[in-house]
Amino acid sequence: MNAISINIIAIILAYYASLLLHEWGHGTLAWLNGIKSSPFDVEYGGWLLMNADENVDYNSLIASGLGLAAALIGVAGFTVSFIILIISLAVSKVCIK
Repeated sequence: MNAISINIIAIILAYYASLLLHEWGHGTLAWLNGIKSSPFDVEYGGWLLMNADENVDYNSLIASGLGLAAALIGVAGFTVSFIILIISLAVSKVCIK
């Protein structure tokens, strides 16, 4: 395999990993709050993962007075993505030296 093919495969795998970790971040916090039975109960949207969804009904959470839980679950995905960014930057900084 040439370097271009390896880079394309690495980018695709990184996309899948980051997207799954992002959705599992939402799911894990919903599971810890007793809203979901499993943190991995995610609607994956097929092989391309274009329509992945954490299966959390935020409107019903807010209507039932769990607005703070809904907000924390919503922010969990961003938090996981931000942690992935920080780790990626740290690893790339070490690799570039």
